[in-house]
Amino acid sequence: MPQEKNPILKRFEKLEAIWNEFAENPEARVLRWLADDDTVGMLARFVDWQNEEEGTIPDLFVRFTVPFRSESEYSAAVRQTIVDQYAATQEDLDAEGLDSGWQPPDAPDPVTAASVAAAFASLQQRYAEIMRNMVAVLVPDNAAEAGSGLQNWLTKLLSGDVPSEVRVMIVDYVAAPAFEQLAEKYPDKVVSVDPELDMPGAYEELVKEAPGSGPGHDFRQLYVQLTNAAGKGDLGGAKAAGERAVAIATQQQWPHLVTVAQMGLAAAYFSAGRLEETIACYRAANQAVAGSDDPGEQKLDVQTRMAEGSALIAAEKHAEAAEVFAQAVPLAQKIDDKTSLLECSRMAGWCYEVAGESDRAWDWGEKAVAAGAAMDESERETSTLGYAGQLLLRLANKGTHSGEEKRIRQQMEELLGREWEAELAGAAS
Repeated sequence: MPQEKNPILKRFEKLEAIWNEFAENPEARVLRWLADDDTVGMLARFVDWQNEEEGTIPDLFVRFTVPFRSESEYSAAVRQTIVDQYAATQEDLDAEGLDSGWQPPDAPDPVTAASVAAAFASLQQRYAEIMRNMVAVLVPDNAAEAGSGLQNWLTKLLSGDVPSEVRVMIVDYVAAPAFEQLAEKYPDKVVSVDPELDMPGAYEELVKEAPGSGPGHDFRQLYVQLTNAAGKGDLGGAKAAGERAVAIATQQQWPHLVTVAQMGLAAAYFSAGRLEETIACYRAANQAVAGSDDPGEQKLDVQTRMAEGSALIAAEKHAEAAEVFAQAVPLAQKIDDKTSLLECSRMAGWCYEVAGESDRAWDWGEKAVAAGAAMDESERETSTLGYAGQLLLRLANKGTHSGEEKRIRQQMEELLGREWEAELAGAAS
């Protein structure tokens, strides 16, 4: 009797079938996956699966994570990415006896979406014997801000003559779709598909099929049940599974798993709008690991305090939240977590500002900027340091620390560049 395929493999094969149907459609150019959080992760693994030669699709999938800031900048960055990635594979191509002399066709200045498509088509034609389609997987790392701009870029791409061998894959969140206008404008070229993977069901199947028994096995089953119930809005089911999971982890003296289960319960309560229970669960999660010498549990100590602080903000208890964030700062210092050190200091300052304690807000804002200054430049650029600078400027403008504005601006420009405020405004919009 043939062995039953595992639930994840079955879902990969379902994605392959959907993709192949799309790829065989001569009119289609963009596959727009309609996804929830679980499906997004699966789609990312699906692309990796194809690139690791475990999949069966005869297409080249190239992931483009460059941020979208403007159409011309994005076009140039995507075109340069494919050139750079190709250059990195030339030795491998030579080793396999394949031609390694591809160069993209010349592009106008500024680079256009059409010239990007031309580069993709040129690459596919060069390797048509081994590549059915060249697939651009567009996942800009500033996706939350890129939606409308990327939609406009794709509109211009599809308005031209895109060869059938050039395909695009995008992911659109069901809860907040960003590409509906594109799909409506080009109904033949943009194929929208909800793969209906039921990933929570897959995880439950995996846990049930996993060999073994005992407390660890039982905890895993209960935790999956907890997260699945929470995802469906079934607070009663989440509470029942979560409390049993906490009991097992407590009995077995697994403090990190007590924390994990309590965090899962907190998320379920938060989704249901039960803020007091949310805060209580985060506090219980922290209590299980507070004071530990284990590095992993020390990290959880910081994370649970930050989560509690966020819940207190949602409950409009800003003074309490400020104290919680402040308590997390020395813990973040102890484990050398620079990102959490900056964020906890900044949030303590912001909460004190909202609570009307301007002097304490200023002190924590200064600490946040100092934490950002201690970061590497690359870390600093992707951090929330700019918001700490804005906090100090607001307080200076209110007269709390008048005369400090010039110094703050100079310091922030040294740390983030002259356009730091403009870039924050762009991210906010």
